[in-house]
Amino acid sequence: MKKRQRKYLILPLIFIGVNLSLYIYVAMRVCFSFKYPYVSNWWDLIVWSLFCTLPTILAIIYLPLKRWFRKWMRIVGAAILLAIFPFSFMGIGLTGFICPFSSQTSDINHYLIADDYPEKYGKSNIFPQEIPQSARNVEYFYRFRNSIEADFDIYLKIELSEPDFTAELTRIQTQFPDAQMVENEDGTIEYRIRYHEDPGYYSYEFVTFSLMDLTATYIEAYTIDDGEGAVLPYFKEILY
Repeated sequence: MKKRQRKYLILPLIFIGVNLSLYIYVAMRVCFSFKYPYVSNWWDLIVWSLFCTLPTILAIIYLPLKRWFRKWMRIVGAAILLAIFPFSFMGIGLTGFICPFSSQTSDINHYLIADDYPEKYGKSNIFPQEIPQSARNVEYFYRFRNSIEADFDIYLKIELSEPDFTAELTRIQTQFPDAQMVENEDGTIEYRIRYHEDPGYYSYEFVTFSLMDLTATYIEAYTIDDGEGAVLPYFKEILY
């Protein structure tokens, strides 16, 4: 009798070991492929994890109940596990495309150290190569997401001494002579190198200077809209 019980344990244990190990391996590989691993959406991670480990969940449910199953019920249970496993495997394979992970940091020590995609396709020309020593109240944010489409945000806001503020203003005017200059009602001046917002995606590269408090704000962003207005560039998220 014990040998027969062990026989029925073999298949569920195989499913538990293979399914769980494969999912953990793929999820960790995707997560740590980002320079600054971050869970961008906990709900997506939970739902996706449940879907990818469904055979394991069913096998765990099956184990304590199997003693009350008849032979035909055990056969049906094994068949269900076999039928679900390919879909779970496909889900694991798609983890890199429907991705709950992202790369995110606000540590100034990571300034302009980006993942491969923003490094390759981003310009970052508007940002100072180094943050001036006179800078105060430094706010830095970097995010890279790579789900169905890739998008990224780079944001820097600094308060400068008057000489450094003037030097940065001159640099932007000289480096981008064709930039569109916009004078805002709050007294700030924007130099828009790229400013595109249509349904579907946002694409920005601009600098804002505030003469009132000698603050410069640098923004580069490329964001795919989710069609419902929920996915926004960082500076819109904080209502800048």
